[in-house]
Amino acid sequence: MKTTIITYLLLFNFILFGQTGEVLYVKSLNIQQGSKQDKDKVFKMNSDLKDLEYTLKFDAIKSLFQLNNLLENDFGNNRKSAIRLGGGKGIYYTESKKKSIHNVDYFGIKYNVDYTYIHKTLEWSTKTDTKTIEGHKCYLAESVRQIENPDGVFYQQIKAWYCPEINYSFGPIGYYGLPGLILELQIDNVTYKAIRIKIDDSRKKLNIAMPKAEKIVSYNEYLNISKELYKKMTRKN
Repeated sequence: MKTTIITYLLLFNFILFGQTGEVLYVKSLNIQQGSKQDKDKVFKMNSDLKDLEYTLKFDAIKSLFQLNNLLENDFGNNRKSAIRLGGGKGIYYTESKKKSIHNVDYFGIKYNVDYTYIHKTLEWSTKTDTKTIEGHKCYLAESVRQIENPDGVFYQQIKAWYCPEINYSFGPIGYYGLPGLILELQIDNVTYKAIRIKIDDSRKKLNIAMPKAEKIVSYNEYLNISKELYKKMTRKN
């Protein structure tokens, strides 16, 4: 019996490490209450988002999440604002539980911002709520994350619907740490939802590598850079 269990576990790990996958997500802004002006603004932002798609590529160890259309500089200001909401700008690279990097262009300079500690220490509360996404049964997990920007300190409410039957601990915009792939992620009023899931058993390798950058900085270093730049811009105005 013991030999049978060991053989099963070895076979399961062989299959898992041989698989790769791609998930296609769409992004939307949700608002339940608010003035007509607020709702009109949300409608306009969702119009700017409706033809944009994100892809999460992953294997057993690494993942890469990014907007499919990388020509963000060709977008108008309204669409750029919609992309920035709830993350989604730049490229997110995750390496198991060892590394979480956000590659982002900030005023013409490419940064690799290290979010490893932020995501590694995020505490998830798993719930019994379930729902089906693209034919897969998912479970709810919730968390709260403190963020800071030049405007101050804020708290984001995070909801993740993860799928244990797809046993990879990755998700949109660098989130990970749950016992299953995140097929829907809600950051306050912004939602990333899977619309197509592809798991490949052919042992075909995907090109998942850390994006190149001009500067590698910690989260706090990047925050200080943005604060200083914000101060300079406000002084000019």
